[in-house]
Amino acid sequence: YDQGWFLETPTTRTAIDLVGGPPGNPGFRMDDASLDLFADSADALFISHWHNDHADPEVARRFLARNKPVVAPADVFRNLPELQKQLTVLERSTTIEHTVGRLKVTVFPGHQGKTVINNCYCLRPPDGPTVLHTGDQSNDDDFTWLDVVHKTHRVDALLPNCWTNSPLRLVDGVKPVITL
Repeated sequence: YDQGWFLETPTTRTAIDLVGGPPGNPGFRMDDASLDLFADSADALFISHWHNDHADPEVARRFLARNKPVVAPADVFRNLPELQKQLTVLERSTTIEHTVGRLKVTVFPGHQGKTVINNCYCLRPPDGPTVLHTGDQSNDDDFTWLDVVHKTHRVDALLPNCWTNSPLRLVDGVKPVITL
């Protein structure tokens, strides 16, 4: 149970909301070799929000130990200040484009409910499809920008959470080539 993805193009490898296993259930946790394989293989880790089914401190530490960026909202790992200080926090905006490694990244200003900051990452590799990952986006007020994503961003693949509110409206606003 999470919204984790591993995306690969010919020149980029990206982990999003990768966790080692369900919180509080060590019997279903990935072993160290598997976690190391992801951290060794990916160029960066993106975390949508602070909930532990999206943000795993052990996974983040593995990326940081390899000098790979962990991109997240500022409040992720707030109970672990030494880890929190090492995060890459990008400005949330519908128009600003950041560069993380070879990726162009727009961090849409999403929310889970009214209070949880939830980054929706639009990732544009130089040689592959543009992907929009919504994390646990679930705030109807955010449709002010979700309804018009297609006007400023081409999205090839939309990765919404499985319980997204108003899924048809989301797809209509983004107009992706495919929704997974």
